[in-house]
Amino acid sequence: MLFMSRTIKHHDLSHIVLVFFLFPILCNAISKRDALQQQSSRCGLHATIVRQVEREGFHRDLGSLVELVAQNPLEWQNCTIALQETIPSGLYINQDQLMDLERLGTLTACPETFVDVEAAQWQSESFRVLVYSSLKTAHNLLYAHIRMPIHLRYHAPTDTGGYAGVYIPPPKLLIRCSNEITCGNKENYFTASCDGCTGTHCSWLQIPFGTNTPKEGLRVMVPVGNKSLLPIVNAFTFLVTGGGCLYILSILVSTWQ
Repeated sequence: MLFMSRTIKHHDLSHIVLVFFLFPILCNAISKRDALQQQSSRCGLHATIVRQVEREGFHRDLGSLVELVAQNPLEWQNCTIALQETIPSGLYINQDQLMDLERLGTLTACPETFVDVEAAQWQSESFRVLVYSSLKTAHNLLYAHIRMPIHLRYHAPTDTGGYAGVYIPPPKLLIRCSNEITCGNKENYFTASCDGCTGTHCSWLQIPFGTNTPKEGLRVMVPVGNKSLLPIVNAFTFLVTGGGCLYILSILVSTWQ
């Protein structure tokens, strides 16, 4: 009984210490969330983002439908939104493809760093992309449909193969207007390019939003190689390659004769 009492006391003490360290972090997170919600209420905006990964295979599209319900839509007609996306190491974007889409007027997306499209997943790191879009108006609803092409990186093979999950976290939603926005808190303003990758910088306001995705983000399943099949694959490759070389050599010999 004495041993159990000491164990319980030690267990309770560890919980008290854990709560002591986590309480300030929890309070800070709650205060930031409440600040964003209060800011959204003062601005007269209610934002939602519906996200999904479209298409199949290694080349897909990240679709985001952004909807803003405004108390006074006329105040937000001349505004631009931007999604600050975090691309995990298991995915990449093709900068040449984005340049073509920008030239065609389809999409404007600016990565913060150079992206190596040839690197595998274990050789890569996550990076951020700023995706711009204008807003369309329907009564008191402002909306934008953004579709950005993404590509899956090759993952290291495992003993059993199968699939690996890659998670795309929720973005940050930013907005700026031709007229100055005065309803937000100072700590929720960010400086970024106004409307392109090489333009001047402007002040953007971050606004909160509801979304259909979980906290960890959208999950993309990537096929992974099976290391146990390596001997079979090597043998088959050797036979096919050797047979092809012998066939070509026989043709050359017969033609030379």
